[in-house]
Amino acid sequence: MGKVENTDAGSLVPGTAPRDLWGLHPNARWVYGALAAVLLTSAILPMHWVTTAPTVCLFHQATGLDCPGCGLTRSFIATADLQFADAFRHHAFGSPLFAVLATMVISWPWSARSRRCLFPEGPMANRGVQAVIALWFIWAIARAAGLLPGP
Repeated sequence: MGKVENTDAGSLVPGTAPRDLWGLHPNARWVYGALAAVLLTSAILPMHWVTTAPTVCLFHQATGLDCPGCGLTRSFIATADLQFADAFRHHAFGSPLFAVLATMVISWPWSARSRRCLFPEGPMANRGVQAVIALWFIWAIARAAGLLPGP
Protein backbone atom coordinates (compact mmCIF):
# COMPACT_ATOMS: atom_id res chain seq x y z
CA MET A 1 0.00 0.00 0.00
CA GLY A 2 1.25 3.41 -0.94
CA LYS A 3 1.35 6.46 1.22
CA VAL A 4 -1.73 8.71 0.93
CA GLU A 5 -0.76 12.17 -0.24
CA ASN A 6 -2.42 15.03 1.62
CA THR A 7 -3.33 17.44 -1.15
CA ASP A 8 -4.98 20.01 1.13
CA ALA A 9 -2.87 21.58 3.84
CA GLY A 10 -4.29 20.75 7.25
CA SER A 11 -6.85 18.27 5.96
CA LEU A 12 -6.87 14.66 7.09
CA VAL A 13 -9.06 13.52 4.20
CA PRO A 14 -7.72 14.01 0.67
CA GLY A 15 -9.89 16.26 -1.45
CA THR A 16 -11.53 18.07 1.48
CA ALA A 17 -10.88 21.50 2.90
CA PRO A 18 -9.10 21.75 6.24
CA ARG A 19 -11.37 22.09 9.27
CA ASP A 20 -10.96 23.80 12.62
CA LEU A 21 -11.66 22.40 16.06
CA TRP A 22 -15.45 22.52 15.51
CA GLY A 23 -15.32 20.94 12.06
CA LEU A 24 -15.82 24.24 10.24
CA HIS A 25 -13.89 25.60 7.29
CA PRO A 26 -11.31 28.16 8.50
CA ASN A 27 -13.09 30.98 6.67
CA ALA A 28 -16.47 30.15 8.23
CA ARG A 29 -15.85 32.41 11.22
CA TRP A 30 -15.12 35.34 8.90
CA VAL A 31 -18.25 34.64 6.87
CA TYR A 32 -20.48 34.41 9.94
CA GLY A 33 -18.85 37.56 11.34
CA ALA A 34 -19.49 39.45 8.11
CA LEU A 35 -23.11 38.26 8.02
CA ALA A 36 -23.61 39.35 11.63
CA ALA A 37 -22.08 42.76 10.80
CA VAL A 38 -24.44 43.20 7.83
CA LEU A 39 -27.49 42.33 9.93
CA LEU A 40 -26.39 44.53 12.83
CA THR A 41 -25.68 47.45 10.49
CA SER A 42 -29.12 47.01 8.93
CA ALA A 43 -30.71 47.24 12.36
CA ILE A 44 -28.74 50.35 13.36
CA LEU A 45 -28.54 52.36 10.13
CA PRO A 46 -31.37 54.88 9.67
CA MET A 47 -33.26 54.58 6.37
CA HIS A 48 -32.85 58.27 5.50
CA TRP A 49 -29.07 57.86 5.36
CA VAL A 50 -29.43 55.30 2.60
CA THR A 51 -32.24 56.96 0.64
CA THR A 52 -30.51 60.36 0.50
CA ALA A 53 -27.02 59.06 -0.33
CA PRO A 54 -25.88 58.60 -3.93
CA THR A 55 -25.85 55.05 -5.27
CA VAL A 56 -22.65 53.05 -4.95
CA CYS A 57 -23.74 50.35 -7.43
CA LEU A 58 -21.24 50.38 -10.30
CA PHE A 59 -23.65 48.51 -12.60
CA HIS A 60 -26.37 51.13 -12.01
CA GLN A 61 -23.90 53.99 -12.51
CA ALA A 62 -22.62 52.49 -15.77
CA THR A 63 -25.94 51.41 -17.33
CA GLY A 64 -28.67 53.33 -15.52
CA LEU A 65 -30.41 49.99 -14.89
CA ASP A 66 -30.98 48.30 -11.55
CA CYS A 67 -28.74 45.33 -10.88
CA PRO A 68 -30.16 42.18 -9.23
CA GLY A 69 -28.98 43.49 -5.86
CA CYS A 70 -30.21 47.08 -6.15
CA GLY A 71 -32.52 47.83 -3.24
CA LEU A 72 -31.23 45.06 -0.96
CA THR A 73 -29.67 47.49 1.53
CA ARG A 74 -32.91 49.45 1.85
CA SER A 75 -34.87 46.20 2.04
CA PHE A 76 -32.62 44.88 4.83
CA ILE A 77 -32.98 48.11 6.81
CA ALA A 78 -36.78 48.09 6.37
CA THR A 79 -36.91 44.42 7.41
CA ALA A 80 -34.84 45.15 10.52
CA ASP A 81 -37.32 47.96 11.31
CA LEU A 82 -40.21 45.49 10.76
CA GLN A 83 -41.50 47.56 7.81
CA PHE A 84 -42.17 44.56 5.57
CA ALA A 85 -44.25 46.37 2.93
CA ASP A 86 -41.43 48.87 2.39
CA ALA A 87 -38.89 46.05 2.41
CA PHE A 88 -40.77 44.22 -0.34
CA ARG A 89 -41.15 47.44 -2.33
CA HIS A 90 -37.37 47.97 -2.26
CA HIS A 91 -36.47 44.37 -3.13
CA ALA A 92 -38.72 41.31 -3.32
CA PHE A 93 -35.99 38.95 -2.09
CA GLY A 94 -34.72 41.22 0.72
CA SER A 95 -36.86 40.03 3.63
CA PRO A 96 -36.52 36.30 2.85
CA LEU A 97 -32.75 36.67 2.41
CA PHE A 98 -32.54 38.64 5.68
CA ALA A 99 -34.43 35.82 7.44
CA VAL A 100 -32.12 33.13 6.03
CA LEU A 101 -28.98 35.09 6.97
CA ALA A 102 -30.32 35.81 10.47
CA THR A 103 -31.10 32.12 10.92
CA MET A 104 -27.58 31.21 9.82
CA VAL A 105 -25.98 33.66 12.26
CA ILE A 106 -28.23 32.69 15.18
CA SER A 107 -27.78 28.95 14.58
CA TRP A 108 -24.01 29.12 14.09
CA PRO A 109 -23.06 28.21 17.70
CA TRP A 110 -25.37 25.18 17.56
CA SER A 111 -24.03 24.16 14.14
CA ALA A 112 -20.45 24.56 15.33
CA ARG A 113 -20.97 22.47 18.46
CA SER A 114 -23.04 19.72 16.89
CA ARG A 115 -21.06 19.72 13.63
CA ARG A 116 -24.38 19.63 11.79
CA CYS A 117 -25.67 22.15 9.31
CA LEU A 118 -29.11 23.58 10.00
CA PHE A 119 -29.84 23.83 6.28
CA PRO A 120 -30.24 20.81 4.02
CA GLU A 121 -27.31 19.68 1.93
CA GLY A 122 -27.02 17.57 -1.19
CA PRO A 123 -28.41 17.60 -4.73
CA MET A 124 -31.97 18.64 -3.81
CA ALA A 125 -30.72 21.57 -1.75
CA ASN A 126 -28.45 22.61 -4.63
CA ARG A 127 -31.40 22.49 -7.03
CA GLY A 128 -33.44 24.58 -4.62
CA VAL A 129 -30.70 27.21 -4.42
CA GLN A 130 -30.35 27.18 -8.20
CA ALA A 131 -34.12 27.67 -8.59
CA VAL A 132 -34.11 30.63 -6.19
CA ILE A 133 -31.17 32.22 -8.03
CA ALA A 134 -32.94 31.70 -11.38
CA LEU A 135 -36.14 33.30 -10.02
CA TRP A 136 -34.08 36.17 -8.63
CA PHE A 137 -32.52 36.89 -12.03
CA ILE A 138 -35.82 36.54 -13.88
CA TRP A 139 -37.32 39.01 -11.41
CA ALA A 140 -34.33 41.36 -11.88
CA ILE A 141 -34.67 41.25 -15.67
CA ALA A 142 -38.40 41.96 -15.44
CA ARG A 143 -37.69 44.88 -13.10
CA ALA A 144 -34.97 46.25 -15.40
CA ALA A 145 -37.35 45.96 -18.37
CA GLY A 146 -39.92 48.06 -16.51
CA LEU A 147 -42.42 45.24 -16.02
CA LEU A 148 -42.07 45.47 -12.24
CA PRO A 149 -41.54 48.54 -10.05
CA GLY A 150 -37.96 49.32 -9.10
CA PRO A 151 -36.47 50.33 -5.80
